[in-house]
Amino acid sequence: MNFLSFNGLSCTEGVSLDVMAKMFKGLPKNATMEDIPGRAILHWSVRAPGEIVVAVDNQIVERHEVGKDKNRVFFLPGNSIVTLRPEGGKPTYLAIANSGDYNQSQSAPPEFPNAPRATDNEEQAAVRAWLKDEQTGKSSRSLSHLLVGLPEELNDVSYPHDPSDFGRCMRFFEVAPGARQRIDEMAKHHPVWAALVPVWGELELLYTKERNQKSAPELYAKMREVIDGAESSMRNTRITRGRSP
Repeated sequence: MNFLSFNGLSCTEGVSLDVMAKMFKGLPKNATMEDIPGRAILHWSVRAPGEIVVAVDNQIVERHEVGKDKNRVFFLPGNSIVTLRPEGGKPTYLAIANSGDYNQSQSAPPEFPNAPRATDNEEQAAVRAWLKDEQTGKSSRSLSHLLVGLPEELNDVSYPHDPSDFGRCMRFFEVAPGARQRIDEMAKHHPVWAALVPVWGELELLYTKERNQKSAPELYAKMREVIDGAESSMRNTRITRGRSP
């Protein structure tokens, strides 16, 4: 899921808390991110009116007129080409994948993110297909970016926080088993990864043991033990560095 803001010229990621509240206002009580329709949420922040056209498989499926005072938050589906036409301005085109990733262009509809390339090897082709799946997460995408080079861009390095995150990492390694052999490389990218790497094999055994259960208490407990220790060390390091000599 991506949160996008359109300023009339281009889209940027991220929206204000006020806009976020409007996004959730119409959803049922206690709704989660899973209840939100679409793979991207767009805030039309430019004050000019305009039009949003959504096409899937070259067929227009949605068309929205944006007025100055009308609803300015829109849920955009995955696997779609979206055209944003502000009145008096040039159109902006978005290609939104099912994962929520997107490419944009001001000249013509762009390719979908992580589209197959003729130069891809077998592992890269498999990872690009996996990246189109909406069941990826920040930690598994960090693994993919740092070990395989896909996706090409990554905002920050994330690590798994719970068994669900860990399961998504495991699914990535099923797609790219060669990357599993290089997991030691993750230790240099983040202190928490440096703590997780030495016990990754133990975590895998716990995951396998509990994967068919409704919960994974042993895996969660071990993960929190390692992660909490690493995060505590990070905090202590920051405090020590911040002290005056």
